[in-house]
Amino acid sequence: EWAMRLPVALLAIAGIVGLALPIRRIFGRRVAFLTGFVLSTSPFYFFLARQCMEDMPLVACIELAIGCFLMAEFTRDPADPSKPASPVWWYWMYAFAGLATLAKEALGIALPGMIVLVYLIMSWDWAMLKRARLLSGTVVFALIGTPWYLALLQLKGHDDEFKTFSERLYWDNVLRLM
Repeated sequence: EWAMRLPVALLAIAGIVGLALPIRRIFGRRVAFLTGFVLSTSPFYFFLARQCMEDMPLVACIELAIGCFLMAEFTRDPADPSKPASPVWWYWMYAFAGLATLAKEALGIALPGMIVLVYLIMSWDWAMLKRARLLSGTVVFALIGTPWYLALLQLKGHDDEFKTFSERLYWDNVLRLM
């Protein structure tokens, strides 16, 4: 039982820390503490952290992707405050979105993508697209997230309910959410 639940619990802790650390750098210790406290004491988060299913890996990886986005966009280089934070944070954001995609397909990229898109539209800072390393970041995301789709392609004809790849994608991303 420990072997199944411990990785999920560790991901839940990583999600809390991965979101609280950038919030600490941007807003201060008190807001970061409150963020961690609210997340860790929320009943749904607490119960997801104890379950052996893919929901917590999805949530934790999305939290980590958003935390990396916050670090990349809103923090400065500690050695030289006139420079933005290291572009490595952007690549970590793409990597965690790829891992979230492995947990629950399109939600893994859709949720962080929508958050970044809303910020982009509200800030009207189109130079962020260059800072975000969109092309190379998409490659990082694809290298991590594509194996799920390749595995799904291998399953065609093995399931009585879904005969084709597109039927399976439609079920997983549309019908199951309704």
